[in-house]
Amino acid sequence: MSSADLFEDGFPHSTKEGYKAGCRGRACPGIEDNGISCADAYARYQGDYGFRKKVDAGMTPSEIMAAEAAPVAEKPRPKPKAAPKPTVQPLSAEARAAVESEAAAAENSAQEAPEPEPTKEIPLENHGTTKGYKAGCRLRDKCPGIETVGKSCTQAIAEYQRDAKAAKKRDLAAVAPTKVDPAVEAEALAVEVAPLIGEVLVDVDDAPEEPADALPQETDERLEATPSADELLAKIAELERQLDNARRAALEAALEANRAAQPSTATFADGTRVTVTVTIDRAA
Repeated sequence: MSSADLFEDGFPHSTKEGYKAGCRGRACPGIEDNGISCADAYARYQGDYGFRKKVDAGMTPSEIMAAEAAPVAEKPRPKPKAAPKPTVQPLSAEARAAVESEAAAAENSAQEAPEPEPTKEIPLENHGTTKGYKAGCRLRDKCPGIETVGKSCTQAIAEYQRDAKAAKKRDLAAVAPTKVDPAVEAEALAVEVAPLIGEVLVDVDDAPEEPADALPQETDERLEATPSADELLAKIAELERQLDNARRAALEAALEANRAAQPSTATFADGTRVTVTVTIDRAA
């Protein structure tokens, strides 16, 4: 189809059929006639459910665009219902008199009630101690314990709580983990490792002092030959290296012996098969 065919009368512009027929550019006449091009109509038909529903219902492109351009009337919102006003029933004369009499009686009883005495039921010997505080004494400066033991019940409970906190801190400090000196830890490790390699570790600094004549010559030589912790660790590393070399050499010898004893078979053109086993004589 040529571009001239797109401008013929009867071409379905502004539709998906026009897009499929070849009108896919922005020069679509449907933009001026109906307000939408064939490319937009095809795209909206594929992804806009409302547009697709209108097209399938038989609406023309101009009707669809006119319906979309029309303002949408907003639905009136319902007015909120006013809360019902509470209805107050007036009191009768008899009820009002009863309420007033009860209020007056309560006020008179409050004025005539004697002031409570919190220290009345607490024994005198309990004042100035935690027992008096637990029994309800909160008189502070008026506590009888100030005259008997020199402090009130509130002061006694405060001192008790302060001493309890201090004792708790001391207990926590006693069980706190201590830092280990690296030198001490290395020395303990050397003591554990020494029996494994046939050595006896002796700390000359901690040995008891004895006269030089009392020590035999053999003991002096043994003390001088005692290795340090670093020497013991170096000796262990050297033994491990030698063991690894010995294992590696044994493995290589086993592999080479296996390759040397492996038979080799050859087959000739006449069907003759020859098997040859090569053995290496290391002594030669």
